[in-house]
Amino acid sequence: MHDQQPELSAGAESCPSWEVLANLTLGKLPTETIEALGQHVEVCTTCQTILESLDGLEDSLIADIKAHHFGAAVVDPWLEQQIREAEQISQVVWKMAESNED
Repeated sequence: MHDQQPELSAGAESCPSWEVLANLTLGKLPTETIEALGQHVEVCTTCQTILESLDGLEDSLIADIKAHHFGAAVVDPWLEQQIREAEQISQVVWKMAESNED
């Protein structure tokens, strides 16, 4: 894939395909191709619009990792309570320290 030159869309002579623009967004293209596409995108409102629509696109591997990581996160209620209590104690200590400075 990294040796691939930008493919032209059937409807536009000089625009790269949606797949190439998606790969640009995901950082999957070689530097030379990125530079060439960057020059084109700077002046092409059609490609700019397509790239804006791809802003939320992420690599399937990254999506799988996020889904696994966040889906598997089960927090122990006892631990949550301990964290809340520690935060409260911390706030009291800071208030006491601030009042002692005055």
